[in-house]
Amino acid sequence: MKERRIAPRTPFTTEFRGGTRAVQERLCNLFTGVKRRGTPLVALTLALALLAGGLVACTSSVQAANTFDVPDPVFELARDLIPDISGAKLTHLAWAGSYSGLFENATVDAFSYDVGVPVEDPDGVPLVGGQYVDEDGLFHEGPYSLLAVLNREGNFTFLADAGPWIDGPAPLLLSDALRTIGESRGDEALTAAGEMLFAQYHLDLADEALGWLTGAAPCTGDTYTDGAGVVWLQLAGYEKWHPDLRVDDQVLSQLYFIFPRELAVRIMQQYVYTPDGLLLERDGRLWMRQDAIQRSYWPYTADRDTLAVVEFTSTRCVFTMEGTDHDEPATWVFTLDGKESNIVWLFTQYYTLSS
Repeated sequence: MKERRIAPRTPFTTEFRGGTRAVQERLCNLFTGVKRRGTPLVALTLALALLAGGLVACTSSVQAANTFDVPDPVFELARDLIPDISGAKLTHLAWAGSYSGLFENATVDAFSYDVGVPVEDPDGVPLVGGQYVDEDGLFHEGPYSLLAVLNREGNFTFLADAGPWIDGPAPLLLSDALRTIGESRGDEALTAAGEMLFAQYHLDLADEALGWLTGAAPCTGDTYTDGAGVVWLQLAGYEKWHPDLRVDDQVLSQLYFIFPRELAVRIMQQYVYTPDGLLLERDGRLWMRQDAIQRSYWPYTADRDTLAVVEFTSTRCVFTMEGTDHDEPATWVFTLDGKESNIVWLFTQYYTLSS
């Protein structure tokens, strides 16, 4: 059996954002519309055709049976994304997440999918970016693409497709696709859904990273009572993996991906690196004070159903939520800053924490 060949990532690699509909256009129209295509893309496509011995002529491709663990209507929507090339087929289709709060009375369901296109000479196909040829000799544009459908009580309608999914979390790829398509069509609902998903995703990351402070962190069920009578709960997912490193340093490292460095350090200094801190390292595990909430370390709440994006640019996202501050009504403002890299977005305002 042939090994799967994967193209290396290079400084010149670019992500393909058009989805499989665009792949179909690229592969089915090798010699048409040359004036509309950039020279590198034309050269690559022609080289693919020549070195591979030519792709099979465009023809209607039918994949009738749903062999995937997805609803039949979703399979039918994904089947429409198969290029009109003889032998092209869906090789992967799986649920990748469901997102609420983006459209009224509906969820956005995401499915990862992949399409393979047969080539006559798999070993001669030039590969770039995340392209690869599998062991069956099928050419793939990338690891996976993403199909988004609107689910209203089991009625599925096509929303967007994007890919190939080279790297990064599915919610961010879906958010980018919804915003891009929405802006190109002038569809404010799609654009707003993409912005909302972006805010939801980053809020989930922050809430998870600070679960030990808010009392929402998952625990193993094991408890420990120290000499002062304080009960500690063992946090799940943390264990000592190097004798010279503190277990709570893993918490700090996680915060570096959520907040600016100085704010992350300040959080640890205020809540952890103190004689009365909320975290304890014991037996190579990490433990959280059981009475953290009762001691009002985090007397703040927010209603996720009230999340509203009030500003969204290429470098800044601001959203609000209604909640409470010490049991009093409050409107919380959250600010994400992406100006440093536009890849890692950091919270410069999260409840009362700010930089």
